[in-house]
Amino acid sequence: MLRRLLATTLLTGLLAVPGQAQAAAPTSQCAGVKVGPAQEVVSDAARKSLGLKGWADTAYGVLPAGNGKYDFLAVAALAGGSGYNQSIAVTRGTLSNPVSDGVQKLAPVIGLPAGYDYGGGGPVYRDPATGIVLQMLHLEQGFSDGFYSTLHLGKYDPATKRTTYLGPLATPRATKEQIQALHASADMGTPAFTARDGYLYVHFPDYYVNAGGGYASTALSVARAPLADVLSAAANGQGVAWHKYLDGGWDSPAVGGMSTDVRPGERGAWHPNAVRTARGGSLLVQGVSSTEFVLSDSADGVLSWSAAVPLFRDPDKFNAYPTVVGTGADPSVVGDEFYVYYLQWNGVQANWDNAHMMRRLITCTQDRELGTVPLVRNDNGTRHRVTTEPVTELGYYPTRTWMLEAGEKPGTVPVFSCRSGARDQFISTAANCEGTSFLQTLGWIYSSPPAAPSVALYRCTVPGLDDHYLSTETGCENPKAVNEHRVGYALSTTRVAFSRFDSSSERWVTSGPVTASYGSVKRWFIEGSQQPGTTALYGCSYETPKGTNHFISVLANCEGLTRLRPEGWIYSSRTAEATAPLYRCYHPGAYDHFLGDEQCDGVEGAQREGLMGYAVP
Repeated sequence: MLRRLLATTLLTGLLAVPGQAQAAAPTSQCAGVKVGPAQEVVSDAARKSLGLKGWADTAYGVLPAGNGKYDFLAVAALAGGSGYNQSIAVTRGTLSNPVSDGVQKLAPVIGLPAGYDYGGGGPVYRDPATGIVLQMLHLEQGFSDGFYSTLHLGKYDPATKRTTYLGPLATPRATKEQIQALHASADMGTPAFTARDGYLYVHFPDYYVNAGGGYASTALSVARAPLADVLSAAANGQGVAWHKYLDGGWDSPAVGGMSTDVRPGERGAWHPNAVRTARGGSLLVQGVSSTEFVLSDSADGVLSWSAAVPLFRDPDKFNAYPTVVGTGADPSVVGDEFYVYYLQWNGVQANWDNAHMMRRLITCTQDRELGTVPLVRNDNGTRHRVTTEPVTELGYYPTRTWMLEAGEKPGTVPVFSCRSGARDQFISTAANCEGTSFLQTLGWIYSSPPAAPSVALYRCTVPGLDDHYLSTETGCENPKAVNEHRVGYALSTTRVAFSRFDSSSERWVTSGPVTASYGSVKRWFIEGSQQPGTTALYGCSYETPKGTNHFISVLANCEGLTRLRPEGWIYSSRTAEATAPLYRCYHPGAYDHFLGDEQCDGVEGAQREGLMGYAVP
C-alpha cells in the first residue's frame, strides 16, 4: 500500500479547497498530551516466524477475545496465493504482544469484486446490540507510477475469522483516470469507524482535480450512514449508500461526490485514525510524514478539530498506519490513556525485510493529578543524555536527578526530548523541537519558581561536540560550555538514581559511575541523604577468578572486603512510594552479586541472600 504514495498524499491540506468547514470553538478531548517511549510489541523475527509476510499493512482492527486476550486484524500484504494477492491476518495476543497466541487465520476477503490488485482490511466496529462486526476494506487499482484506492465495507465473522465483502463505501471525488493522468496516487487509508447519534462515521483524505487542473486533496473529509441501515443491510449480506459532509449537509454521495475539508489549513492526513472518546468527542491520530505522527481532537467528530499536536518523530525510521487502542478490556473504549500502535520499518525506506510493530502510551493529563516524574542527567565522561527513561547505552550512568510534573499544571510548560543529528539528544520547551526531531514528552516544568522547593535548570552545550545537557549552574560546570538559556524550574528531590548495570561478565549495582563496558538494565531511586526509616547502603568489591565482583552491603565495613563508596539510603520497610523490594542475590557460577526481586529476576542458578530494603521504582 506504500507504493509511491508519500510524495503525493502528504501534499494534502496545503492546497486551497472549496467548501472549507468553519470550526466551532472546540471542547478539548485530550489536553496536556504526554507521549511515552516507543515499545516494540512484535519483533521482525517474531513476525517472520509466523509467516506474516508484509504485515501489518493497514491499521489494526482489535476485538476482545476474553481472558485478557485480543484478536488483531490487519493485512498481510505479501501473504497471497491461489488467485489473490493479500490476506487478512487474524492474530491473538495481549496488548503488549499481539501475536502471543499465534495466527488464528490467514485468508483473503470473501467475494472481492474483480478489477482490483490489492484488497484487504483492518479496523472494525462491533455493534454491542447485535454482535455484528463490520470491517473497513481498502481496495486498490494500480498503474505504472501510482495507484487509486477506494473504501469498501466488509462483515467479519468471529466464528470463522473470515471477512465477506458487502459493497462500496467511499471513493475520491477524482476518478482513477484523472489520478493516473496526473501521475499521482490517491490513498484513502484504512479509516476507523466512529458511532454517534445514530450514525456511523469514517474519516479520510479526499482527492480531486483543482480549478487549475492540478492534483489536490482535503486535509480531512468525513462520510456517514445511518447505523441501523448499515447493520440491517449487513445482516443480509449487503451494503448501503454513504454520504460525504459538504457545506453543512450530508447529501453528497460518498462514491464520487464532493466533500468539505473539515481541517482546512492543516497538513495532510496519511492514514488518519479517528476514534470516539469516553468524553463523547473524537481523537484523530495521523501521519504527516514517514517519520512523524500528530494528534487532533474534536468535540463533535465533524467540525471542531483542534490544531495538530506533535506526538513523536523517529528521524531514522519509517512509521506507518497508526491505530488508537484503549487500554482496558474493551479496546474500543478510549479514555484519558490510550495506545497508538504503528508499523515501523527499521530505516527511512519501506522494507519488509525488517519491519516491527510498535506502540506508545499517550496520556491526556488535563484535570488529573499524576504526581511527578524524575528527570535524570546521564553522563559517560564526555557526553550527556537528559531524559526520564533509563539510558541503556554502554558507559552512561546517572549523575543528577530532578523532578518534573507528570501532568499539565498552572504555571508549567511541557518539556520535550529532541534529537539533532544522530547523537545530540537535548531538552526543549518548543513543540517543534526547534526544527529538529521530536522524540517524546518528558513532563512539565515551571516557568517561574513554584511554592515547592525547586531549582533553576540551564541548557548548556559544548561547541563542536554536538552535546547538550542541563545544569543547575549558570557556568554549566565547564569553562568551555555555553549557557544557552534557562529552561525552567524543576522540583528538587532528595533522591538519587540507583541502577543495575550489566556487562558481559557481571552485574554492578550502584548510584555512582561505571566503566564503559557496563550498560544500565534496571533503575530505582533511593535517598541521597539519611531520611527517617532508611538504612545506609555501601558499594563494595572483591576479586574473583573472573575479575572484580561488585556488590551492595548494609555494613559500613563491606563485610571485611573493599569499600568503594556510600551509595545512599534505602527504606527499611515499604512506604507509599518505596514499593520495590530489593533482594541481594548471588550467582555462584559467575561469582556475581546483584540486586533484584524476590525471584532474583529469574536469573537461573541465582540464590537469594536477603532483603536489602525498599526502593522507589
